[in-house]
This record gives sequence, C-alpha cells and structure tokens, in this order.
Amino acid sequence: MRQMVLPDRSNEHARKAEQRLRAALQQFPQTSLRPEFEQRLREAQENLAMHDYGIGNFYLDRFNRGLASNPKGAQSRYQEIVDKYKNFSLMADVLYKLAATYVQEEEPDEAAKYFAQLVRTHPNSEYAEKAKQQLEAIGAEVPQPAPDAVQEEPERPGMMTRFKQEALGSVDVTVDKDGVLISHDSKETADLIQKVLEHNGALPISELNGPTPSTRVSLAPRPAQPVTQPNNGVKITPTQTGQPATGSDPTKPSPPPPGTPQ
Repeated sequence: MRQMVLPDRSNEHARKAEQRLRAALQQFPQTSLRPEFEQRLREAQENLAMHDYGIGNFYLDRFNRGLASNPKGAQSRYQEIVDKYKNFSLMADVLYKLAATYVQEEEPDEAAKYFAQLVRTHPNSEYAEKAKQQLEAIGAEVPQPAPDAVQEEPERPGMMTRFKQEALGSVDVTVDKDGVLISHDSKETADLIQKVLEHNGALPISELNGPTPSTRVSLAPRPAQPVTQPNNGVKITPTQTGQPATGSDPTKPSPPPPGTPQ
C-alpha cells in the first residue's frame, strides 16, 4: 500500500522571514535593496507555498484512498496557496487540484471558477486542456488566455525532488533560526533586514564599501653584507651595483694596487 509522509508542519522560520521582509519593504519602499528584498520574499513564499502544497497532497491522497470522508483538508491548503502565493511555481497543478476538490464536493460553480483561472493564467500548462474539458462538461464558458499569462511553465521536478517536496514541504531555500534567509552564494547568514532597519533604509557604509584594505608596508632594501662560508672561512663580498669605474674593462684582470711586487 502506498503511503505518503505527512509534511513537517514547522515552517516558522520561513514565515518569520516573510513577515520581516514585508515589514522592511513597507517601512522603506525606496530602499536601494528593494530588488534583493523582493527576491528573498519570493523565495520565502515559495517555501511556504511548497509546505502547504505537500500537506494538501497528503490530505488529497488520504481522500482518494478512502481514508477521509471529504477533500476539505486538501482544499483548504490549495486555497491558501491560490490566495496568498500567486507566484508559486506549481500554481497550475494547485489550481487543477483545487477545482477538482470542488467537483468532488458537487460545487460546479466554484470548480468552474478555478478551472477558468487555470486556462486564463496557465494556457500552456499540462493541465490546460483537461481544465477546458472540465469547463465544457460543467457547461461553463472556456476563457481566452490573459495578456499576462504564463507562457513557459517551469520544469516539473524529478521523482526524488518531488518526494522531498511532498514529504517535507520544502524547497532549496535555507532560513536560519531567526527567520533570515541565507545567501545562496556565500552560505553565510546575511541579515540585511536588520541592518536596513537599523540604518533607516540603507546599509551602513562599511557594508557598502566592504572591509578597509590593509596598509601596505614598503621595506627599504638592506645593505649588502659579507657572507662567510663556514667550511673554508673565505669571505665573499657581493658585487656592487652601479656603473663600472671609468676606464675599467670587465674582460681584463684588474691592475695590482700600487706598491704591490710585480
């Protein structure tokens, strides 16, 4: 017998991140970090929606196997996604399943509303034709795609990824215990929200410019010192730099000092 794992209900980290990001965007709508905050908000909401999606699938599976008397458990989760997380990557799937629960509940008007929404907003999804057939069966009008309809549906996750999403209700977005999303690049906690709140909508200069570079120290060259060979005691003086003395020829031996016996 196939069984699904009940998704983890603890999603407080992502919920806290969403709340803080919304607060920061509302308090500082002109912040230069708005694109960063909006991207992180989308990631937090994707996480929250995936959590509800996993739980909805769990309840729908129970209903389909006769373990629940109605699909209302799944219906409420799918409804929450449609109402709160409009950019969810699996929205076409959610709309079709939500509409199907209303068919099961014998509420054709509600079912038609969500089948029509699917056709308008996701005309190229794998569910669009099925939704059109359901609308025709109900006797409802089949709408035309909306001008801002999704033109390219995201790729469906593989089996293992789908199992993880349905079992855990999670995506690859890491949130720390304080509800702060962790940077994908550095994997270090980037508490941009708190820093912006503390500095009236902007990052401090130290964060913008990065760490102050260390001062380079220029060392003066040391004067050449005689080098003593420990084996024979002969002292070797390094060759002096600069131009040779006038009249000297480096290819000929140097004349002996004055007074030296020939």
